Amino acid sequence: MKHNLGFKLLALVLAIFIWLQLTLVSQQRTNTALKLKLVNINEEDTAKQPPDKISCTVAGRGLDILRLKFSKTHIEMDAGDYWASNWNNYRVVDPSHNLKVEILGVSPRVQALETKTRKGSASGTTTAEKPQTGGASGKEEQQSRVLRDLPISVPPGKTVYPSTVTIKVKGPQSRLASLPSGVSIHISDQADASGFYSLEVKLPSGISLLEYTPTRVRADK
Repeated sequence: MKHNLGFKLLALVLAIFIWLQLTLVSQQRTNTALKLKLVNINEEDTAKQPPDKISCTVAGRGLDILRLKFSKTHIEMDAGDYWASNWNNYRVVDPSHNLKVEILGVSPRVQALETKTRKGSASGTTTAEKPQTGGASGKEEQQSRVLRDLPISVPPGKTVYPSTVTIKVKGPQSRLASLPSGVSIHISDQADASGFYSLEVKLPSGISLLEYTPTRVRADK
């Protein structure tokens, strides 16, 4: 019994070793977080708090992607471009390790959607807003909700990067409770000059869109 257990453990270790080797040497496309640095910050931008890191879609060998994650390579953007959602205007800084990794695009999280310690479910966060004055006394209170990792609908044979969207919406609690049912996200028919597709977010009646990220995506045929 102990003899067979030893062989099983050895086989498991060998399988893990082979899997790890294949993962590290094979070409992959994945998302990884790199440090974000904003430059050319004006007085208006100082009141905003961007995230420390930014999600990047990368392609390369598994080992190089792993080394990239722990390197000093970071993403630099003008503050004006970041807050205006011009996320294709980024620079890769300090690629000193000569890693053969291609950064295909970035997918920042809008700081307004990432509040510090809000309570909510895994699918989103609901926060009550101040009631509007002057309305009818029976009018339902408006609230906001964040929905994360919503899939993007694309034509058959096409893949987009990133493939999910985070949105912030507003409406009556009774309607927000049914989300994400009725929410659909599509890409534009044509790419712009820089190769990006814009997104169209469709919502159920009575729900308004406050913001969403990313606003554009890349696509492979």
